[in-house]
Amino acid sequence: MTREEALKSLRAFLGAGASRGLRKALVIHGRGNRSAQGAVLPAVVRRELENNPLVADIGPAEPENGGAGALWVFLRQRSR
Repeated sequence: MTREEALKSLRAFLGAGASRGLRKALVIHGRGNRSAQGAVLPAVVRRELENNPLVADIGPAEPENGGAGALWVFLRQRSR
């Protein structure tokens, strides 16, 4: 994905998860191994997650869940 495609997809994913009441989601951004300019998406995704109002916290994924190519995202709970 391009940077713009990834951000659009990530925002839609977070919005859908929040609407469904999810508390935790796995975001797989990849490691950028095939990028000629080096990894771009991991930094872009992390920055978006750190600044997105739907996100309460982020954490590293375990190796079996993507390791360095993924992040756990903890979504804020909606007010009732």
